[in-house]
Amino acid sequence: MLSMQRTFLIIILLGLSWTGLLAQYENFVNKDTIYDPNIATVEFYNAYDRFGMPAINLNSDSYLILNFDEMRLDFNDFFYTIVHCNYDWEKSNLNTLEYLDGFDEDDIRDESFSRTRFIGYNHYSLRLPNRNMRPKVTGNYLLHIYRYDQVKQPILTRRFIVYEPRIPVEPRVTFPIVNDPGVQYQEIDFNLKTNDPEIQNPMVNIKVDVYQNGRWDNPIKGLKANFAGQDVLKFNYVNRVVFSGLREFRFLDLRSSRLLSRDMRDIEETDEGIFVTMETSRSRLNRPYFFFKDINGSFFVENQDLNLRDSDLSAEYINVLFSYYAPYPFYEKEVYLFGKFSDWQMLPKYKMEYSEQASSYVLEVLWKQGWYEYTFSIVDEGAKEADMTISEGGRFETENDYYFFVYYRNPVERFDRIVGYRKMSTIQFE
Repeated sequence: MLSMQRTFLIIILLGLSWTGLLAQYENFVNKDTIYDPNIATVEFYNAYDRFGMPAINLNSDSYLILNFDEMRLDFNDFFYTIVHCNYDWEKSNLNTLEYLDGFDEDDIRDESFSRTRFIGYNHYSLRLPNRNMRPKVTGNYLLHIYRYDQVKQPILTRRFIVYEPRIPVEPRVTFPIVNDPGVQYQEIDFNLKTNDPEIQNPMVNIKVDVYQNGRWDNPIKGLKANFAGQDVLKFNYVNRVVFSGLREFRFLDLRSSRLLSRDMRDIEETDEGIFVTMETSRSRLNRPYFFFKDINGSFFVENQDLNLRDSDLSAEYINVLFSYYAPYPFYEKEVYLFGKFSDWQMLPKYKMEYSEQASSYVLEVLWKQGWYEYTFSIVDEGAKEADMTISEGGRFETENDYYFFVYYRNPVERFDRIVGYRKMSTIQFE
């Protein structure tokens, strides 16, 4: 493991500031991205809200946990830094001294070999903030993970949010006033309490983003109040803050490699590994709605086969074969397996291919033991936004989590503060 002194010496010898390093990343994008195909099973969550968004209160003891595996058996020296961003997720004008306490880079010290029978891996874990690095101000942040000798090439990036609960959010879910024959949409209205004397001209300088189920891909952003009363801003739009209710997510229980769980057709263990074949999935568009408590498309690692505490190291990687029934290929459309495991993106590795023999779209994935929730996104060729209409339909009754982030830009400051946060479950309002 490199010492901290050696780390600083490397940076000095390179003659580059962190601002310069970030500017030189190749193919860098400001979103959750895995750049190295050897990196797998990335989890990034608030330790007190595992299935929520990676958001922490600046003035609390809450913290984030990052876990990931490298599918190679030689340890690497991984380093990390965090970058403060504006509202639009572009790097802000603040320098590291203005937004960070401690070092502006550090190495990941929590690393271990797996204890598995089949596919081996190295596991890495990071807690943030920590004694070496802590945000000083609120806002959008990007966590960068990279190898010490490849500073221009991040292996992994993750978004997170730091907030102060200065402005309370009071949300509610209603039926939207739209032509909705299937009653499948949920409209979100909300108020903000704005009696903070330090918030100047809130009607102009405050805007709110709303996220569904922690998904980064489909937020409703930049909402401005449409009515201001005494110490209150009201966001009561008609047909503006509207999301499809979707349905509860499909799930796969991989916590045991020995027991068949729901929707599994077969488990086979060979000298080469463990193979699971799923029952063929079908569209739920016109099927009756049934409620069950899900984790809204998230996943977690767990091994129930062995009496071991540390599933992060004992969980096996399992080959899983998915299929989605279609009597013939969809015309000019693509089918993806979709969920938090795919970073809420339609990634090439999760694109399904049509099999005439099976009359289905099929895909084999390599997943670590645990619980996974997923859906199927069927979209036009080249589409950038996921669409579950064909595979899932939607219902107003579906339980969804909504997240509200209140941004405030003081005209005399050079960055966007986050002064309010709220997580709401729709079942609170039933």
